[in-house]
Amino acid sequence: MSLFKACQKVVYKGLLLSASLGLSNIALANSGNFTAAPPFVATQVGDPNVVIALDISGSMKAVAYAKGGKWSEVLHDDFSPLTSYFGYFDSKAKYSYDRSPNKEFFYEDASGNWDGNFLNWMLMRRMDVVRKVLVGGKITDRNGTFINGEKWYIVEGQNEPADFTFRKAYSKSSTVSPLSDGKEVVIAEGEFAEVTGGGASIVPLSDKVEIGHVQISRSKDNQGWFDVKFLNTYSAPPSVVATGLSYNGSHQAVASVKDITRTGFKIRISEW
Repeated sequence: MSLFKACQKVVYKGLLLSASLGLSNIALANSGNFTAAPPFVATQVGDPNVVIALDISGSMKAVAYAKGGKWSEVLHDDFSPLTSYFGYFDSKAKYSYDRSPNKEFFYEDASGNWDGNFLNWMLMRRMDVVRKVLVGGKITDRNGTFINGEKWYIVEGQNEPADFTFRKAYSKSSTVSPLSDGKEVVIAEGEFAEVTGGGASIVPLSDKVEIGHVQISRSKDNQGWFDVKFLNTYSAPPSVVATGLSYNGSHQAVASVKDITRTGFKIRISEW
């Protein structure tokens, strides 16, 4: 028993000694060596940290300036020349469109017939606005693109497939563009085009191919042929393919095409 008690005292004293040394070390240490603050709340530790949480959801494909409702189904016709619209174009400048080979883009031109403010309202998507704010826009090549010996910096708009189409119209569009007053414009596939006769919207994929769709309201009093005008210029009548109809109602129907020329064709819907 005595031996056990002696050992117990020695161990106990050793524990007290260790505790005493530990307290002594903490008292002499610099507390700054044992404390830290998260980078986003730290002060006087260098340059601040900036975190940008960019929205990458499908809503970023929406039109930047929308009238309301479901943006891909509503006709947006609320342009106001008294409002300044932010975008890739200078809202106070005029632009022309260059259709020459390897170009096909807008460029600033004091004598141009496109209003920059109108182009911002008509063509900008939400993603385009974000890119403009952060890095100035999506550039084809930030070192510049040489075309016919000239150096260009080409800004590309958000290119979305036809299922993310949106439509614009302005009652006085001829005052700010070559577009006809009140003419509906469809934006899709990185292109925009006026709606032509018969409720058709066409997008040229190249100078040899164009695609589109025709919306025809068929009734007993209106079963005639609708004229569709090509956007491209062809040296000979091209081939026209009318694909299957969308389903609306219980009556089966087929699309018929005739009178194909270099500038357009006729189309109608016929029941079986």
